[in-house]
Amino acid sequence: MIKLFKQQNKGFVLLFTLIVLTVILTITFGVMGNALKQLNFATSASNSNDAFYAASVGAECALFNDKSSSFSFLETGSSGEVECSGTTIPFTASTSNSWSFNLIRLGASSQSCAKVTVIKDFAAIPVTTVIDSRGFNFGDASCNSTASYRTERALLINY
Repeated sequence: MIKLFKQQNKGFVLLFTLIVLTVILTITFGVMGNALKQLNFATSASNSNDAFYAASVGAECALFNDKSSSFSFLETGSSGEVECSGTTIPFTASTSNSWSFNLIRLGASSQSCAKVTVIKDFAAIPVTTVIDSRGFNFGDASCNSTASYRTERALLINY
């Protein structure tokens, strides 16, 4: 009789241990899931900041060069160059009133880039200008990437 009683206690201890381990694992997975969500949010916020910074730099560069007397977007639609942060960047004219240029190696990690398009309506009085600056958290020399997790932010300026 005594042997049966000891065997029943061993089963109870094993069951109790499994229940305690299940509770501990459940709590651990819950905490890990929350930590992973916070890490994803922090990474997303950082990527968004880099992309917005690139878009802002692109828009300011276009505004500065549009108002500058030596570098401006001409009515002829010819190709030319803009100057940003001491660097001369060539731009291309896609139509007679639209110009595009790319800024690369922006941000703290020098991986951000911006694609900027300037559109002028010379028929309007006064002349109207639209600056579309799209910033990305990373991109190659042409500001392109095939990564699905690339972040884009855009600024649209009308004046």
